[in-house]
Amino acid sequence: MSIPDEVTIPEHYKFFMKEIEPYIEQIRAALKYKLPMGTPFEEVSQTKGFIDSQAFKNISDSILSFGLRIFATESVSDETIALEADRFGSAVKNYLALFETLRSKPFPPGHETGQPLLVAFMRKPLQDLLDAMDQLLEVMAHPNEFVARHGSLEINLVVRFDAESEQSRFQKWIDSVEAENHEANVSYSPCSQPKKSISWFWGILGGIALHNIFFDKD
Repeated sequence: MSIPDEVTIPEHYKFFMKEIEPYIEQIRAALKYKLPMGTPFEEVSQTKGFIDSQAFKNISDSILSFGLRIFATESVSDETIALEADRFGSAVKNYLALFETLRSKPFPPGHETGQPLLVAFMRKPLQDLLDAMDQLLEVMAHPNEFVARHGSLEINLVVRFDAESEQSRFQKWIDSVEAENHEANVSYSPCSQPKKSISWFWGILGGIALHNIFFDKD
């Protein structure tokens, strides 16, 4: 396929990205700025309610939805764009609320080392999401360069979440806490079943396709 000298971005792509850009900037700000430390959790077990698999799943579901309904569609109504942008924004704000609470509340005395591990675990998907959204913004700003680099007018974008190393470090810390408190019959598990690893992420972490984005020819 020959690549034209000039390519244009479909208007509904630009409209959608403009609608979600404030949420992208909220992610950027959350990753950039540190919050002052607040009141510590009284018990380590209180933190498990903040490890919410549904909060992350809402983000992944939103990405899959706007991938199909915005980027894999040649004509999109303003109403659909608004609905998809709102869905993405709501999912982002919900996850950020959990993230910002966790990183602003130290763990109880004696368990302080767990807090930065959990924060890193929850932070990594946000960084991966921001990187993917920045790539989309690059496409919007420099379509000619992006298309020339890929050699096609149809580009498959993928959001790839990878928090395996962060998950492993936090899981090892959890296991150590459970071992220390075994005699007191105190169990800390982010899942409902004792001794279960943080497996909920692995059904949704990985490659999430945004489907093909189509460029118009001038």
